[in-house]
Amino acid sequence: MRQIQEFETIRLEYADGVGYMVMDRPNVHNAFNADMVSDMLDAVSLIKELTDEMRVLVLTGEGRSFCAGADINWLQEIKEQTYEENIRESLEMSDLMYALYSLPIPTIASVNGAVMGCGVGFVCVCDLAVASINAVFAATDVRVGVSPAVAMPYIVRKIGESNARELCLTAESIDAERALAIGLVHRIVEHVELDNEVKILCDKLMECGPEALATTKNLLEKIPLMSFTEARVHTAEVIGRQRMSEEGQEGMEAFIEKRKASWAWAKPTS
Repeated sequence: MRQIQEFETIRLEYADGVGYMVMDRPNVHNAFNADMVSDMLDAVSLIKELTDEMRVLVLTGEGRSFCAGADINWLQEIKEQTYEENIRESLEMSDLMYALYSLPIPTIASVNGAVMGCGVGFVCVCDLAVASINAVFAATDVRVGVSPAVAMPYIVRKIGESNARELCLTAESIDAERALAIGLVHRIVEHVELDNEVKILCDKLMECGPEALATTKNLLEKIPLMSFTEARVHTAEVIGRQRMSEEGQEGMEAFIEKRKASWAWAKPTS
């Protein structure tokens, strides 16, 4: 049975192990403001309590757009804020980016339309990204006299410094095929196939050990910051613990016995 948690600016739905965080301001193309940032942070906190029921999270937008960046009305308010107020709100946005990036479950950006400004950051913090062939992407921040500062760590990690320089300095729009070529998204499909392609990815992830996925995500975050000497010891300790864990033991036994592991999510029969 599908569960729905309503917030003011987003909704969180989940059923059969898959959660959907839907940015729900279609009248402004899902542009975010302080309320949406707060709602998304609250939703992430809830998701962390539901990892037994939610094994994958899909981030998407309601309507024709994924996310149009910052709401113009919010920008009007920001113009009047003090430096301290700006720092506080920027730190909250940074907290949201990292909270999504570091979630212990896999995340998929289902890019259903235009992605502008810091919306590009939302794509970059997700582990995987599938885009409609109709999607367009533009880091437009410099056009309004600011930089994509909060999203920058994730943009650079996702597409590399060279591609980030072109995307963030020119503010030019790129299509889905260019986004695929630079690694901003992993797959592009016809618009009508987007939901099905995301479901295929979800099914694949649900076959994997949840603790193994969480550990792998942690390694992907931490390993680039380590020397090879540090990584040598750390990774040996990680795999040693995993092999002795209940999940690791069950996974190896299932592989040897040529059966599904007990933690593989059973697909609904209906």
